[in-house]
Amino acid sequence: MAAIGSLALAHQPLNPGGPREIFTLRPAPLRDLGDSAQARIWVYDYFDGSASQRYLHRADPLAIAQRPRGWSAEETAALAMRNYLFPPSAGIWNVRGSFDEDFSQVYPRPLEALVRLARRLEGTPSGLQLLRLGALTHVLALHDLAPSGLLPVATEPGFFPEQVQVFRVPDALPRARLVPAARMGTEGETAARLADPEFDPQMEVLLDDGPAEAPSTMAVGPSAVKIVEEQPDRIRIETTSDAPAWLVLADTWDPGWHATVDGEPAPVRRANLAFRAIHLSAGSHVVEQLYRPTSVLVGASVSAIAWGLALVFGAWSLRRGVH
Repeated sequence: MAAIGSLALAHQPLNPGGPREIFTLRPAPLRDLGDSAQARIWVYDYFDGSASQRYLHRADPLAIAQRPRGWSAEETAALAMRNYLFPPSAGIWNVRGSFDEDFSQVYPRPLEALVRLARRLEGTPSGLQLLRLGALTHVLALHDLAPSGLLPVATEPGFFPEQVQVFRVPDALPRARLVPAARMGTEGETAARLADPEFDPQMEVLLDDGPAEAPSTMAVGPSAVKIVEEQPDRIRIETTSDAPAWLVLADTWDPGWHATVDGEPAPVRRANLAFRAIHLSAGSHVVEQLYRPTSVLVGASVSAIAWGLALVFGAWSLRRGVH
């Protein structure tokens, strides 16, 4: 116990605690998002390049206007960022984010390309279209984004010199939807098409190079797709359509995702640079997507072999001890 206590005291300055309010404060913008389970937000990042100077007219994006009595500057900055729902803090409130910067440097290349494209198209009609395509429902910022076509919802208090502004994405597309037509192309061709104001994500999905099924000209209503079950590593979707279609899910593509349609294996295609799509025939279907990356399967196999060897060695050691 003495050793543990001395280590805790020695390392306390390296991992200081903070007021519990940092973790328990309910951010004010949450009340403007409606059903948090259905919301998907993009929180404007002023740490990116010169964004703070350009939009807030100050070099330090973490400038604090008010500080709770007895709080340090670092503690107040943490509280301010969580109240702003800066990623990934919104996750604890069951709010999804999208187009966030790659803070941990682990994004797959297609997702990184999509995030860069969103930044490049920011403030343009194509940028607004990209937010709709990503199933974004709201955008949070400290400066006015209304000129870009977003709809002001509310202004909430915070700890920065500016108040937190909440905007709604008009006509946001559902996270899962059926699309009648598909177009194949390289990553560069897909990015260029996404930036084209004439691109309609409700009628066409852009796929990576590969085999293409014949597109149809059907019209699909929003009630044709329903997410019926979801876990971190799986999602089950029920669909109905009168013609062949592509089920597009605005969630990140990764080679570890595998799918079945009515229990039969089906390929998961990379769609719209970084999302997922599965081709479906006409009729009603149950689509299940499971995340089973090769690394996990290899790790599980190695662990199983190691446990097996350990049991064999243990049994052999016991037998030797008996004799």
